[in-house]
Amino acid sequence: MKKTCSAYRDDLPGYRLGEGTPLERERMKAHLEGCADCRAHLAAYEMLVRDAREEPPALAIEDKDRIWKKIESELPGTQPSLLDSIQRLFQPRWQPAIGMAAACLAYLVLVNPAPQDEVPVSNSVGQPLAQRTKTVEHTPKPLKIVVAELAQPDSHEALEVAPGVNARTTKRAKVRKTGTAHAPRVELTKGDLLAEYTRQAKQEPMVVQTPHFEAVIRGTIFVISVEAESSSLTVAEGKVEARHKGMSVMVNAGQSLRISGSKSPGAEASQSEQPAAEAEDVIDAMKRLFPEHEAKPVKPALEQPTAAPKTTKKAALPTEPLVAPNERLTNARNAWLNGKLDEAKDEVTRLLRHPDLQPKLQDDARLLRASILRARGELAEAMVDLEVVAAVGREASRLAAFELGRLAREEGRLVTAKRALKQVIEANDTDVLSEEARFELCQLLTEEGSGDESVACWEALQDASDPSLRDKAQRALDSK
Repeated sequence: MKKTCSAYRDDLPGYRLGEGTPLERERMKAHLEGCADCRAHLAAYEMLVRDAREEPPALAIEDKDRIWKKIESELPGTQPSLLDSIQRLFQPRWQPAIGMAAACLAYLVLVNPAPQDEVPVSNSVGQPLAQRTKTVEHTPKPLKIVVAELAQPDSHEALEVAPGVNARTTKRAKVRKTGTAHAPRVELTKGDLLAEYTRQAKQEPMVVQTPHFEAVIRGTIFVISVEAESSSLTVAEGKVEARHKGMSVMVNAGQSLRISGSKSPGAEASQSEQPAAEAEDVIDAMKRLFPEHEAKPVKPALEQPTAAPKTTKKAALPTEPLVAPNERLTNARNAWLNGKLDEAKDEVTRLLRHPDLQPKLQDDARLLRASILRARGELAEAMVDLEVVAAVGREASRLAAFELGRLAREEGRLVTAKRALKQVIEANDTDVLSEEARFELCQLLTEEGSGDESVACWEALQDASDPSLRDKAQRALDSK
């Protein structure tokens, strides 16, 4: 099934800001070419933004004088005194109503005496003091309480989303299904959602949209909680990509991410890992809610350092606090998410100098540093880190090769781009990542003018699981 216009419109604000992968942006561009209604929505967004940036017309002098007189009349000490107000009441035209007003006032005082704790307090000039306001802090609910609530039969509800999605929500949740069976999509504006996504053939990644970030799920167990001021994501198994204000971060099993304050310029994001004992208990409880995970032993969700860093007798250099590798990587991610690029780069560079850094952490650190360097405009250095990870032949190598291919293509290094994208396809030519890599490669070959090779690439893309990719391939072949 094709993606609906409603789903495309949800992505229009991000498309305006340049968000999304090249493949997603190509799909949106193709849809807009054939949908006048969605083009009208995009034009409306542009008009709203333009109008919001226009300054209001200057005030005339008489308008300014009128506003200042209004302000001065409301300042302390400028209002008419109580005696002046009473004297005005006794002007001839008001005298017939004085008796009735006095009687009503006496009745109100007798029937509704003011409570003692609500007596208005006044300052020396008779003006009421500012009322005290209580600030209500929204404390996020602990993860273990959320999971326990979702485990109780009487405190959760099943949610049908699409084939392959086993989901449940707390009863306080406000959730709306906005996708299709082919492209599962859910909008969660309040409450908690726990789900397992087992991706079916020709199915797109599942997307959960919250007020603070967008989660892209390709097959995993996860829980998302939405509060008034923040949204959080915890992954029990697999990985989930979280997108926030044009940035993207991968949350691994045993990790949590919280992003708050999306409506204010001071939005903050933080990524953390639960203490080992608590993480095992919570993740075990999450997995037990799905039958296929009951018989599996629970593996430790976090990687703990096997030994304390070795101390040396060379104490000539100034010492810095000992920080565990996982914690340093988390600190670097948080700094990057909050736009502190210098701090993030320094933190991840220190991590890569660790003498006993595990291979997986090395790859994660280099991928993160590549993202930081790219945001700083240091593209050559970013490509070096991606080249290293792509060459080691580990789990993260295909993702590194894909990002290397995209970046090299942008920089005009076509030989490097082709080599990297072909590496992604040759390792596994049936998943979504390989389809996105093949799409990038086909565009590159077309731009390069490689006739036969370009045709063969587009023909291979006709077998893609995504209908929009198949349509793109057919258009490209028709234009040959």
